[in-house]
Amino acid sequence: MAQPPMTPAELKAVPLSGRAFLLMLQDARSQEYPELPPLYRAMSRGELETDYVQAWIKDMYAYWDQLYYSTGGVFVKQNYEPVRINVIKKLVKVEGKDLARQFNGATTPAYEELWLRFGEGMGIPRAETQAWKTFTRTHFAITTLNLYSHGYEWTWLDGIASFYAGDLHNQACMQAAHEALQRHNHAPAKPLEFFRSYLADIANDLVWEAAALDELCCTTEWQHTAAKAFRERLDMENQVSAAVWTARDAAQKHESLPVQVP
Repeated sequence: MAQPPMTPAELKAVPLSGRAFLLMLQDARSQEYPELPPLYRAMSRGELETDYVQAWIKDMYAYWDQLYYSTGGVFVKQNYEPVRINVIKKLVKVEGKDLARQFNGATTPAYEELWLRFGEGMGIPRAETQAWKTFTRTHFAITTLNLYSHGYEWTWLDGIASFYAGDLHNQACMQAAHEALQRHNHAPAKPLEFFRSYLADIANDLVWEAAALDELCCTTEWQHTAAKAFRERLDMENQVSAAVWTARDAAQKHESLPVQVP
């Protein structure tokens, strides 16, 4: 994640247009992570064993359980009203649209709850998912995301770039998982509500995130720091998906499994 600060000469450079900046982000993602993470590629091919599908469900629970924290961290820093409104809407989606039932009649619960229901539909009691000791690799990726979102590492505009990166990553991964679970695991429709809800949410979020970056990343320095946050978030997201795959690889080689949080 290390990236040196800009030199005076670099700071004097003319910034990219908004469209060119977004294309640069897309290109950076394509170069660094040209494919889905190995776990999702195996899932798409129907090659991920049931034990590791279940381990993925349990290990990802911490991500959805804590996503409000990083999202809220960006919201707290936000002071540009047109974007601030969209960030609070994103936070409501994470914490459950039913929070705003009196205004919109929504009944959709939090991502955390939808994920637990998904796990139950795949044969995992919710108590087992909640009791799972997260792999340390996943844990540190999540805690780093929380730290950067709340701390001085990211400005609020960097936070929007991190949303954009996370949503692009998860759109590809969760779409692949949704299709694979139906095709290869014959998952019933009801537990897959998480995927239908989440994918619809981020399809909308990606539109305003791109528009905000197009409009607001209008100086060379802001583009530099937002691009850095974009790449950092991609690294964190890919680490979240890596631990279960590493565990599978270790088991096949009869090696020690990755460390879990005590």
